[in-house]
Amino acid sequence: MSVENLAIKESFSGNGSTTTFSFSNKVLSKSDLVVKLIDSDGDSTTQVLDTDYTVSLNSDSTADVEMSTAPASGETLFIIRELDIEQTISFANSANIPEDSLENGLDKSIMLIQQLQEQLDRALMLGETSTNNVSVAEPSEGKGLVWDADGNLINTTSDIDAVAIEAEASATAAASSATAAASSATTAAASETAAATSETNASTSETNAAASASAASTSETNAAASETNAATSATNAAASASAAATSETNAAASETAAEAAQTAAETAQAAAETAQAAAEAVAGTGSIGDLLDVDTSTDAPTTDQALVWDGSNWVPGDVASGGEEIACRYTTNAGQVITGATATTVVYEDVDTDTTGGNYNTGTGIYTVGTGEAGWYCVTGRVGASVSISTSQGISLSILVNGSYKCQEYQPGSGYSSFYALGVSDIVYLEENDTVELEYYCNAVTTLNTGSHFNTFSIVKVKG
Repeated sequence: MSVENLAIKESFSGNGSTTTFSFSNKVLSKSDLVVKLIDSDGDSTTQVLDTDYTVSLNSDSTADVEMSTAPASGETLFIIRELDIEQTISFANSANIPEDSLENGLDKSIMLIQQLQEQLDRALMLGETSTNNVSVAEPSEGKGLVWDADGNLINTTSDIDAVAIEAEASATAAASSATAAASSATTAAASETAAATSETNASTSETNAAASASAASTSETNAAASETNAATSATNAAASASAAATSETNAAASETAAEAAQTAAETAQAAAETAQAAAEAVAGTGSIGDLLDVDTSTDAPTTDQALVWDGSNWVPGDVASGGEEIACRYTTNAGQVITGATATTVVYEDVDTDTTGGNYNTGTGIYTVGTGEAGWYCVTGRVGASVSISTSQGISLSILVNGSYKCQEYQPGSGYSSFYALGVSDIVYLEENDTVELEYYCNAVTTLNTGSHFNTFSIVKVKG
């Protein structure tokens, strides 16, 4: 039988019942076949001839492998022909050469070539056009192999496991930093919500003060009417002595009531003016120290400090290290005008600080990350505007990195003119020359509020 089949190995899936497996290539001896059983985890066990299996040679030089136990479902039976690299046929001088011996000798040579080719097929080799003669360093425990400048494989200088452990520790530290930054963003959002609530309360106080002033004006009008009535009573008293005495008494009482009403009107007017002043202070025209939960009198703030919560009040404190900041505030007199139904970049003209090495363009409203400043950043933005939009429309503020949306706050319309305060915050990884901008959208034409407490844009580097 000639050697035409190039396959020297075959595999079969077990089913728990089949025990006979046919090897379709030429076999010279039972011991030429190596049988391995591979379990579901990929672990293999070499089987023992005449113990775990037997081999029957067929007339066509193929073979059947009979397993003593059927391979189970999930197991794989692997059969490969492995010949000893030796020449065992000897021919006598001037003697006839048996055909079978000659053919088997030639077949074994081809089968050994197939065996070597199978091993080469599983080896790492350079391309056939390569002229490089590769040398490989001696194995060194814990080291890996890398190519050097001469095209040889050498051992790494660092222990692979140590590098992996260090990388894992760095990744854990980065995750912790990101978690801390997210917590800071959440705290900032809570502070922003509290500020919006304070603003709403201030507006309510201002409305109540206006109502008190109106009531005071009404009381003053009533007092004037009472004084007129008193004069009329005095005139009537002159006509009749008895009636005059009574009228005079009534007039005195009316005058007393008028004076009391006047006093009440003046008191209400003073209360209205006090409430108005308090409302203006809370709305932003006074000091931040006037807020109920802010204490700047015990310890006066110094340069580069921020408000931190001490458990009962917001007090001046140092900003935690580990980040650099750019803080921009929009402070133009007229306010930026946004075209209706058009997404527009918000421009902040007053840049308070810029220590990140980046560049904020006050003409376009786009911040560009500086050279060598790639890292994790906390990006926060706020805008405020009074606008009238229907309940089917809305208003939004978004953070864009390289023109792509990262996060957004959306508020639906109220159906009447309302003040909208929007804030967004996100933790993002920025490369050198990446761009960051805040985008505003509203269905109606909008003039942004000019107060710096409503319009801020900050970029804080939390980790390099």
